[in-house]
Amino acid sequence: MGVAWDLIALVMAATHLSPKSLIRRQHNLLRGIVSNGQFWQFGKLNKNLFIKEFNSYTISAVEHLFSTVNYGFARCELELAAIEAQVVSHW
Repeated sequence: MGVAWDLIALVMAATHLSPKSLIRRQHNLLRGIVSNGQFWQFGKLNKNLFIKEFNSYTISAVEHLFSTVNYGFARCELELAAIEAQVVSHW
């Protein structure tokens, strides 16, 4: 799945550097999930640093996989709440 991560990293970087993203410059964290149907991997792009989680997850350990996905969504919700609070405080 190395090629998939390379492509995801390029897409994430391109999105991150697009002119439309200049508005969101202060919020530089993007999260990603890659799967080939058998293995799942997680990563994030924080500013210019791409971090791929070392572990791969399989559907055979569905509880562990779903808890990892749920953790990622929970982190996104916390990060979104922090961004919304900043936006509201600037108005």
